[in-house]
Amino acid sequence: MSRLWGWVVAAFAILGAALLLVIGQRDKARETANRARVAVKTSEASRQADHAARKAQEAARQQSQEVQREADERDSGTRPGGDLRR
Repeated sequence: MSRLWGWVVAAFAILGAALLLVIGQRDKARETANRARVAVKTSEASRQADHAARKAQEAARQQSQEVQREADERDSGTRPGGDLRR
């Protein structure tokens, strides 16, 4: 009978080890999912910052072109003279 109890204890030990293994894998999977979520948020924030920078550059470029066009359309009497004139 004591031999049977040894097998029962061994079976519980094996089940306990399997349970700890599964819990460890679950924790690793959660950590991996959290890392992936952080990476996605980081890349999205970077993409939004790049988009805002491109939009600001485009607005500055259009404003500069408009100022240049207005300067080119002025008649020669209102244009600056001397070294400033092109």
